[in-house]
Amino acid sequence: MRKSFNKRTNHKLLTVVDVFCGAGGLSTGFLAARGELGEHYDIVFAVDHDQHAMRTYRANHFADQPADQCPRACCDDIGKVDAARILSVIRPRKHVDVLIGGPSCQGVSPAGLRNPDDKRNQMLLAFVRLVEELRPKWFVMENVPGLTHSNNRELLA
Repeated sequence: MRKSFNKRTNHKLLTVVDVFCGAGGLSTGFLAARGELGEHYDIVFAVDHDQHAMRTYRANHFADQPADQCPRACCDDIGKVDAARILSVIRPRKHVDVLIGGPSCQGVSPAGLRNPDDKRNQMLLAFVRLVEELRPKWFVMENVPGLTHSNNRELLA
């Protein structure tokens, strides 16, 4: 497998896909991070269903591209986004190093009912599906401690 390097610094670029990206907080953190050997991250695709969040995301991360011509930062239902779509957008890259995201937590939150049947929990399952489809080297999922509550054991498993 050919590795991607930053031509100016000769450091490895790790590809990142940010789902449930919101305004881009996780992406910003990854863009600021550096590894011990100078590795750093390249956000290659982001998606969220909220048009206002995506407008902010694009302004922060893809400001050089018009919104209607920026398939790398799309406003869509994550349930409609699959690995094939992501990989077609990030060509010529053929893989994703890191999948990051914060699926909705209202269904499992202590502030909510901790209902494993809450339809919003499907977003968590969509994240898991993308991990399975993309098979990234790493994933980072932000959620709430309520996900581990006894009411949600089956969902968590």
